[in-house]
Amino acid sequence: MNEKEHFDDATIHRLMGTVLALAGEVYVLRDRVQALEEVLEQTRILQPGTIERLQLSPERQAALDPRREAFFAHLTAEGQR
Repeated sequence: MNEKEHFDDATIHRLMGTVLALAGEVYVLRDRVQALEEVLEQTRILQPGTIERLQLSPERQAALDPRREAFFAHLTAEGQR
């Protein structure tokens, strides 16, 4: 086993590397979204708490649901067939 590898199985090691890379990307995206929300609130484009109170219309939710389902299908074995 390579000194830098924390797992005996190289596949698990690569998988964990991928998970950690994605977690890092999510962290950066969360920071950027927070910064955007703060700028929108400071410039009075949005009132504080607007996003937390946001409720999507049934039409908008119906448009988003298939996109989310397709995304998760792509990530799972269903999307790999």
